[in-house]
Amino acid sequence: MSGGLFLSGAVVRTLDPARPVAGAVLVEDGVIAAVLDDDAAVAGATRVDLRGRCVLPGFTDAHVHLPTWALTRRELRLEDARSAAEVARRVEEAVAAAARRACAAPRRGRLRPGMAADLVVLSADPLAGPDALAAAEVEATMVGGKWVHRPL
Repeated sequence: MSGGLFLSGAVVRTLDPARPVAGAVLVEDGVIAAVLDDDAAVAGATRVDLRGRCVLPGFTDAHVHLPTWALTRRELRLEDARSAAEVARRVEEAVAAAARRACAAPRRGRLRPGMAADLVVLSADPLAGPDALAAAEVEATMVGGKWVHRPL
């Protein structure tokens, strides 16, 4: 692996049941080239240390607090979720539904190699607990491997 953008030092919520959490993502040519567990350097890649922030696929039009955006859009209702697992399930369903509406389900909605690099960087992991969910703010948005909101 070489070149691209290496997002490291993160809680990466892949929404992929085979690998739900990782620590880093390599983006090359607008797609996810690798999802990694550690912060080992990737030769030739530009490294961005996310300092513990959370990375989620989708939500690429979110520019507000995640819960507020979700409630306003009525696409993701979280106020009655009883566990982190329930929040995760609802987030996964909302991301998958958005990918289907965009006719892009085969290439969007999860963070794994070969998928489109459409992701959001949040200030906190929304699955870490109720306080983190309420406080999670969008810090950056990437679509097709390019920063479109607050480049990091």
